[in-house]
Amino acid sequence: MTLQPINAPARYDRSNEQQFRQQIATALARVPDGVAATPVAARMAASETLADGAFASIWSNAGVCELRNADNTDPAKAVDVFVLKGCAAGGVPLIYGPGAINTALGGLTPGAGYWLGTTGGVTAMAPAAEHSGDIVQFVGKALSATSLLFLRGEPTTL
Repeated sequence: MTLQPINAPARYDRSNEQQFRQQIATALARVPDGVAATPVAARMAASETLADGAFASIWSNAGVCELRNADNTDPAKAVDVFVLKGCAAGGVPLIYGPGAINTALGGLTPGAGYWLGTTGGVTAMAPAAEHSGDIVQFVGKALSATSLLFLRGEPTTL
């Protein structure tokens, strides 16, 4: 079975939110039954404290890849992976990639889409256009109040 790409809006803003949500629902409906995602089988040192369930950015720290909290206020900190179990700076957590389910969250609305927030978190509202320099990055869809299917979107700088 070949999955067909969807035509996503070139740039998210509040005027095309309904179209964006419909396209996400369409993409999810195309995933064949029985398809499951597995975590990225990798560990990587954290350069700062990561909370349980934090979304993280992979970056080069003096030529060595490390994790830091993803943050929508800095285009260099787009989300790449998440951790289920947080750690202090210098810790080496297991990282999970797109398609994995983050079960270490709370306060989510089942069925709602979520975007990258600040300090490794998520938000139900994408950053508004008046936040010039911020990034808009879809991170997934809530499956329950505590779990989110990670669907890494490409970041767009406002």
